[in-house]
Amino acid sequence: MRLKCKGVGKSLEITAQGVSAHGAKPEQGVNAISVMMEFLGHLNFAGDDVNDFIAFYNSKIGFELDGRSLGCGFADEPSGSLVLNVGMIRLDSEAVSLTINVRYPVTSSAEAVYEAIRPAADEYNLGIVKGKHEEPIYIPADDPMIVTLMDIYKRQTGDMDSKPLVIGGGTYARAMKNVIAFGARFPGQPELEHQKNECVSIENLMKMTRIYAEAIYRLAGAEPETGNGGEEGSMENPAAKI
Repeated sequence: MRLKCKGVGKSLEITAQGVSAHGAKPEQGVNAISVMMEFLGHLNFAGDDVNDFIAFYNSKIGFELDGRSLGCGFADEPSGSLVLNVGMIRLDSEAVSLTINVRYPVTSSAEAVYEAIRPAADEYNLGIVKGKHEEPIYIPADDPMIVTLMDIYKRQTGDMDSKPLVIGGGTYARAMKNVIAFGARFPGQPELEHQKNECVSIENLMKMTRIYAEAIYRLAGAEPETGNGGEEGSMENPAAKI
């Protein structure tokens, strides 16, 4: 965590520097908003409303990423803990607003999240504006498509240990019904998506090509030579903006 300050005329400009990360995996970064709010919590402002808002942020959100203190720390076995990320903050002479990205467990709902955080918002006299919402996607592990794709992956890679993954990001699976995200990062490879120098090795690209070619062939109706069932579901968590 880094803070910088410099004089600008009669004012003091304070800058907080964080580490960027995907909204689905905020634990891989450092939220500059939380860094700034923690610092501001050590100051006493003339306006009580400003002090109250800073107290709300630091006590109910802070550096937590699961919404526990805010009241929405939901979790389930298929998808794990809720993921909460404060993406933007805006403060002017009239009001302050937070844009919060929430990816809740597949067995929960957007309304359950809103209702859970309402007491904390009411305690500090804050309003909630409901934003964009996308329903979660869930396909059971014993679905024929999942079984087929896992069988193809295992046959082509020899990796018999990997299982269908739970992810928090929205993908092309939302384009139509009965679609899942299949690949294309292999276990142990760095996560370069949405990052600078995003790339893939020729070796992995060729491996993907063989996997996708067989997937197209098999899903088009060809009978599998072998069948290895999956053990877990494949799903996505929604991104509900509050």
